[in-house]
Amino acid sequence: MIMLLIGFAQFAFLSYLPALALGYDGAMNSGISVVPLMLPYVLLGAASGFLALRFGSRVLAIFASVGTVVASATVALSGAIPGLFAGALIMGIALAMTMIPMLLICQHVAPAQDVGSATSLPVLTRNFGGALGAAVIAVTADALIPNGGTMAEGLAPAFWVIAAVGLLALIPAILLPRRAAEKKLIAEREAIAAHASHV
Repeated sequence: MIMLLIGFAQFAFLSYLPALALGYDGAMNSGISVVPLMLPYVLLGAASGFLALRFGSRVLAIFASVGTVVASATVALSGAIPGLFAGALIMGIALAMTMIPMLLICQHVAPAQDVGSATSLPVLTRNFGGALGAAVIAVTADALIPNGGTMAEGLAPAFWVIAAVGLLALIPAILLPRRAAEKKLIAEREAIAAHASHV
């Protein structure tokens, strides 16, 4: 569920942030607006696995949900390029905190014969969420364009939908196991794997 909702936010940002940037400044290369999102997503993604082991996946998922709300609100309220960059940066950090920890927790709860399926499940659900996010924001933005207005005027308030999705993601994030329970789960999985390798 977390990956579905975070995927919604990720693809909505990637799909519509450039269009919003172009609406604010028609002379700029609008693709640059997603660079602050992608850099932390790529660079911090691996670090999130270590952070999950230290602090627990639950903390990172809550952080990512709150980050999604803050990033979306920043874009919706900014009305200018610097605000878009700030929102993209916050969103990139939030996204980086989810993918690897959710992947790891899926692998640790799955039976050994289902680890392959459990590994692909977070990616699949993120992609479903992304398709949903891109569609919902397009429809919402179109409905919010004022008479004679531009696409950017409809897109900015549509980012409140992404903020609402970030709030919704708090529910499954809070329901994740606490750090002690997660550590126990990981220890049990490693013990099973070690036993299987000796048999």
